[in-house]
Amino acid sequence: MFKKICGITNVEDALHAVAAGATHIGLIFVPGTPRLVSLEKAAEISAAVDKKAIVVGVFQNQSEEEIAAAVAAADLQAIQLHGQEKPEFCQKLGEKHGLPVIKTIVLEDAPIFVQADPIRTLMKKAEPYTTAQVTYLLFDKAKNSKQNAQAWVTAAASQLWMAETLWREEKKAEKYELPPYFFAGGLTKDNLQLAYMMTKAIGFDVASGVEAATGKKDPAMVSAFIKKIVDLDEQGVDEIIRDDKEHAGQQEETRQ
Repeated sequence: MFKKICGITNVEDALHAVAAGATHIGLIFVPGTPRLVSLEKAAEISAAVDKKAIVVGVFQNQSEEEIAAAVAAADLQAIQLHGQEKPEFCQKLGEKHGLPVIKTIVLEDAPIFVQADPIRTLMKKAEPYTTAQVTYLLFDKAKNSKQNAQAWVTAAASQLWMAETLWREEKKAEKYELPPYFFAGGLTKDNLQLAYMMTKAIGFDVASGVEAATGKKDPAMVSAFIKKIVDLDEQGVDEIIRDDKEHAGQQEETRQ
């Protein structure tokens, strides 16, 4: 299971994330964003990490030249595209640099209970990005989201679960396959279990959910987040369900 700590802005946070078990760290190159890093700082962080984790550059509607400059300066090992980049652009970048490409799909707010319209919208957004054009997708929360973290994770995980079910049924003849994906947006160690159980994510991505302040990670929160993923992986879904049922039974006995 991949563990991505995004929005890293300094060497200290990067090294702690790697020591705690992060498989990926994200450096943001999007102008005007609060966790923006310069090419010089990115190069410093990447050199310190020394390929002990995959250094991902995050871009949004930026030119091939800007992306190429960051790839070269920071020796990036993956490219994440967070804007309206077309599938052909994603494929071209991956082939040009010989790097994995992660394409972000933004999920809008939706009711916690499953409804058809948000699910169809999600499917329409994701379907153009085939496994031939991107290495991974990353489902993330919209910037203008009005939902709190718990409500959003519940709704988004439910949408993904139902969308994957529909994809399997509707695309069977076409042999369509959703690329492997990361899940992000509002995650903390406290709501990870829900996302883990309801999605088929191959990794989880966090930024603000492990911060002491914008751009500064809280070491204890980073460690706890990564440890939670490791624990869930070791426990497995079946055992989690069993434990939850036992816990519910104990609570019922206590009430009686």
